[in-house]
Amino acid sequence: MNSVVKSPNICAAAEQYKSKNTNDPESGISDDSNRNQDNAIATEAFSSLCLVLMATFFICGTYFLQRGTRTNLKYPFAFFVAGSVLYIVQGCLEVYKKFHDRVERVIPIMTVIAGELWFIASIFLLRNLFFLSVFTNSFVIWSSLWLAGSALNIMSITFNFALLIRRNKLTTRSVFLVASLVLSWLANILFLIGCAIFIKIHHQGGTLVEYDSFCKLLIAASVMLLLHSVCYTWHHLNVDKRQL
Repeated sequence: MNSVVKSPNICAAAEQYKSKNTNDPESGISDDSNRNQDNAIATEAFSSLCLVLMATFFICGTYFLQRGTRTNLKYPFAFFVAGSVLYIVQGCLEVYKKFHDRVERVIPIMTVIAGELWFIASIFLLRNLFFLSVFTNSFVIWSSLWLAGSALNIMSITFNFALLIRRNKLTTRSVFLVASLVLSWLANILFLIGCAIFIKIHHQGGTLVEYDSFCKLLIAASVMLLLHSVCYTWHHLNVDKRQL
């Protein structure tokens, strides 16, 4: 009886070919998964950058708002416009990330609307290029719209907290997420109080001390937003590390 003797080299090549064909689909899935993960990390990084820059611009804007006529900048309130645009961009990125969750995407949609209110409010500040008087209709409109945007942010953050509790996501891993939400909530409370004080000053009269308090509240709120962006970034960095 004739027997066929297989060469070891041929057998090895056949096994390698079989193994390659078997792993190709899995390799494709893995590549798609890695690509999606890279896109998610890039989106989170850009979102965090927008928050940091937004808070920085708001700090600069509120600082020049307090200095008044002592500033030499021609367009000091452009900082508010730039910060508002970045806030809208960050909100749109959150809508994109949570688009498939009909409940969670409501939160960033509210954030985008709040950012648009802040943007429209900031446009009115640009009319006072040389800071001739803080007690003008432009500043009253700005305060009113900024107050409305802050109130909407407070609603969205409260809803976010309720969603975290309902879905049992409040764990030790979400410490920085909770800290970022608390800081953002407090910042918007300060924005709301500060704008309410300014509206009261305009309608009922007030002292320079009250105006100074209004400015300091806005500066404190902007600093809290910067801390919020740091905690937000740190939370997502830890999440990304666990996914790698």
